[in-house]
Formats: sequence, structure tokens, C-alpha cells
Amino acid sequence: MTDFPANRSDPLAELKSEHRTLAVLRMLQREPSYMSNEEIVSSYFGLVGLACSREQTTACLAVLERTGLIEASTVEKLTVIRLTAKGEEVAKGLVVVEGVLRPGVDGPY
Repeated sequence: MTDFPANRSDPLAELKSEHRTLAVLRMLQREPSYMSNEEIVSSYFGLVGLACSREQTTACLAVLERTGLIEASTVEKLTVIRLTAKGEEVAKGLVVVEGVLRPGVDGPY
């Protein structure tokens, strides 16, 4: 297995992270309310071959919130997320944001 310098993360982990952020945005875009929750997101990752730990799911949502692509709130220990207008533009490929995979023409999500 290849060792990576301390200041550089695993390229495969970065790629999966970019796929996860796009998958969340596209999933929210298809929801009638543009909303979901962390448990649904975690299950969705498993369905589309991006299964990960709770910590990675939480980190993914934190990145999206920090960049203004989603809004998150806590309701009885459950994180509820809502797509923002900027998040929808990124999901459509109209805006490019670092850390989010740009959707392809025939994207799987």
C-alpha cells in the first residue's frame, strides 16, 4: 500500500468524498421538500455504493453546510438538512465548488 505524505490525504478517499457530496445534493434536489436527514443520507450512500461511517457522513454534511450548499438543523438528536439555492446550482452543474464532484451528463446520482 502506498504511503502518502502527512499533508496529503488518500486520493481515493478524496474522490469518494467528492462523490458523496454530489450524491447528497442530487438526492436533495429530487426531494419535493428539498429536505432529508442524516439517517436517510447514510442509507442512501449504502445504496449507491458509497457506504461510509457515521463520522464520514457527518463530515460530508459539514462540508456542504460550510460551503453554503445545505442548511442543517438538529431536531431531537437528528440532523435535518435542506438544499440551498446555491446547492441546487451546484447539483445542476451550473456552479463548481471545490470538494464537490461536478455532475456528468449521465451521472449515476
